[in-house]
Amino acid sequence: MQVRAGELYNNTVYLLDTGAGQIWRYPLAGDRLGSGNSYFRSAYNPLKESLDFAIDGAIYVLQRNGAILKYFSRQPVQFTVTGLPDQQWTRVVALALSGDDPNRGSLFVLDAGSGSVIELTKAGRFIRQYRGMQDEFVGAEDMSLDRISNTLYVVTRNRLYSFTVQPPASPQPQGTPTAQP
Repeated sequence: MQVRAGELYNNTVYLLDTGAGQIWRYPLAGDRLGSGNSYFRSAYNPLKESLDFAIDGAIYVLQRNGAILKYFSRQPVQFTVTGLPDQQWTRVVALALSGDDPNRGSLFVLDAGSGSVIELTKAGRFIRQYRGMQDEFVGAEDMSLDRISNTLYVVTRNRLYSFTVQPPASPQPQGTPTAQP
């Protein structure tokens, strides 16, 4: 098993296994993990090129080339990033979600190459960009979002930065149905 990332959603631990090309699910049973099972019915090769993932009812997977794959009930969902400023992503490393609803909230992508955090709708439309005052996020290694306080944490080799992001975006017109993955 080559675990690249993990998430807790709906009392279930999800692990991204890039070696097997799979997302494993382990229900929580008190303070222990229950028996695991696979999200996809068989190995899924695109997951072998993944860096990070996040869950809100849909699963969003960040690829090394900057592409974002979206799945709902094991099925791929069209996801295209639109409206980015002139820049292109140079070295994406992490993503995070606000909100537990696939139709409401934002998707944040950390581009360590440009030192920016890009905020998108959950349909892929550009909303805004966050940067450090003096390019502190260049070379960043990871990020995490506290969904309660809307505080985004960006980890660099030497420091932990935090800042408040805007509240979750309004529901999008073309949404993904709400259900448990």
